[in-house]
Amino acid sequence: MLVDEALTRLGTGFTQWIVFFSLCIPILAAAWQILAIIFIGITPEFLCFQWFVTDTNKTNERLVNYAELFNINKLYDIYNDSNIMSLSPESLYESSQLTLNSSTVSLEPADQCLYIDDNTTYYRCNTWLYKYYESSIVTEWNLVCESSLLVHVSSSVVMAGCMVGSALMPIVSDTFGRRLVVIACSWAMLISCIINAFVDTYSSFVVMRFFVATFQAGMFLSSYTLMCEWFPPKTRAIPGCASLLFWAFGIMSLPGLAYLFPNWRWLMVVMSSPLLLTLLFPLYLPESAHWLYAHGKVEEAERILLQTARWNRVVLSKTLLSKLKRDCAESQEATDRKNTFTRIGQVFRLPTLRWYALLMCLVWFLTSLVYFGISLSTSVLVGNKYWNCFLSGLVEIPAYVGNVFLLKRFGRRIPTCLYQMLSAVSLLAIFFIPETTESGTNFTPLIVTLTMIGKLGVTAALGALHLITAEIYPTVLRLR
Repeated sequence: MLVDEALTRLGTGFTQWIVFFSLCIPILAAAWQILAIIFIGITPEFLCFQWFVTDTNKTNERLVNYAELFNINKLYDIYNDSNIMSLSPESLYESSQLTLNSSTVSLEPADQCLYIDDNTTYYRCNTWLYKYYESSIVTEWNLVCESSLLVHVSSSVVMAGCMVGSALMPIVSDTFGRRLVVIACSWAMLISCIINAFVDTYSSFVVMRFFVATFQAGMFLSSYTLMCEWFPPKTRAIPGCASLLFWAFGIMSLPGLAYLFPNWRWLMVVMSSPLLLTLLFPLYLPESAHWLYAHGKVEEAERILLQTARWNRVVLSKTLLSKLKRDCAESQEATDRKNTFTRIGQVFRLPTLRWYALLMCLVWFLTSLVYFGISLSTSVLVGNKYWNCFLSGLVEIPAYVGNVFLLKRFGRRIPTCLYQMLSAVSLLAIFFIPETTESGTNFTPLIVTLTMIGKLGVTAALGALHLITAEIYPTVLRLR
């Protein structure tokens, strides 16, 4: 295509790298927001509070046994022999959440969700004591016991938002331009994140998470496509794969942010702060020359290409620009823009594109399922949750760096197939390895290692799929 010829003549210069680093900012913020549930949805150890006060025969015994768990100055006075409770049970029932101040205790499962009232009847608990001070949506809205599934529901809602955004925003992007969607989705995501940080009900939280994920999907896909369309074909794999390093950096830095900001509301605000830089995008971010020519906007495309040539200190010949203008006038892509849904139908009318679409849907589904299944489960791995999350991001770096060289040297298909095989073999092997043998050998480190190898393989495959998807379709169909 003549646009690629023009981009090759422009080379990889100032404009391309400005576009690259600018569009990596939303990718960093997207990683934080999508995987935030690892920390804002963490469930600390907890006890049913009524268990301490309803059985009067054992109240003192239980309080003495667990006295070190409580903030004694606030709730209990264990030195008062005649009245060990400093607050009445009625007033304590009114508290929606209380916090334990110890980090070590062995809790009995029956003491978490049930309490006994008259030594014969068990009741559901409605007031809990949490083991440490970290704030999460679990401690905020008591998402424990029968409500514990609501934490996973919020993750499913985020994935649903990503699905809706991935389906709708590319249509908008192909119709109105990549630049407009990047800016609009970035600003909408910023507003949604701020609102999400200050909602006062779980239902409001879930609704806003849906909108955050929807706008994130539109921002991410449009940013990635705009970035790739500004680089020459021979070097397109470099920014395409290197930009995903910012996703890995986002995962690696997430545990640090969670440690510095243990309150989940402030953590949400901090994670949205990089999006403030997108407020400057209208001042300098250029539209894709591919999209402009495909939609007949020749004058604007020529202006941007000539400006880019000046910044990159190269010269574009008038002959090439004339060819581009003539090619645009003759292109069916420029005349077919009248009906967006007609272009979508082309994917299924043409046998080759239909096969591409069905195959890519299947591969994307399976790869995303494995990737996010591993990523969102890092907090339940053996060991420190902060360190596990950091390792989960660190293992993605060699995957993306390796893609830069392997995809350029061996093409797209063979490396992607090998990545998928590596991930499948590593993860399937875990099913045949016990955590501990009868002789006492601990295989937990091996299981974690195989999990990370599987994460490396599926991450590399996911990075390759982003590039493959951006290349196999015509410009007006590329994001779909």
